[in-house]
Amino acid sequence: MLERISPVHKADRIRAPLFVIHGRNDPRVPLEETEQIVQAVRAQGGVVDFLVFEDEGHGLIKIPNRIRGYTAAVDFLDRVLTVT
Repeated sequence: MLERISPVHKADRIRAPLFVIHGRNDPRVPLEETEQIVQAVRAQGGVVDFLVFEDEGHGLIKIPNRIRGYTAAVDFLDRVLTVT
């Protein structure tokens, strides 16, 4: 069941730019799994912004990391949603 629902097995279907934030100390999702989906999407020619926080877990808790992460998310959205 986990293989069936895993996004890494559907990376070829991802068409939209992808923004990924991951905490290295995440107890739920190992960093290696996140790196796999990032690499798989990139291998398909997809656009991926990937940001790893060395001192975070599952979610951004520390204020400086929130500022950096959310600023990066806004910048990403501004870049990929800008209509020319």
